[in-house]
Amino acid sequence: MLNGPHLSDPILTYVNSSTGKPTSFEFQCQINFDPARNDVGFDVKFLFDGKWDMKVPTRSISGAQQRTVSLDQKYLIGHMGQNVSLRIQIKLHSV
Repeated sequence: MLNGPHLSDPILTYVNSSTGKPTSFEFQCQINFDPARNDVGFDVKFLFDGKWDMKVPTRSISGAQQRTVSLDQKYLIGHMGQNVSLRIQIKLHSV
């Protein structure tokens, strides 16, 4: 990795056109890995207070273009006040 993964602050994903108020948000994890390495993939798990919630799907990404995964607000149910972190497993693919 070029740098550690970066977990964003909340990002507004939808704003009500009538009121101008946000109605949804997500967190994004940017994986800082050499973009020339298209033989590498990642399995990303979001953790809450260091524990994985089976209701939150593991995200698998591969290829040089895709280096960002999102955590939708709907997965935060039952996790308010907990720290969000990541576990990333690197996978090598043959090209």
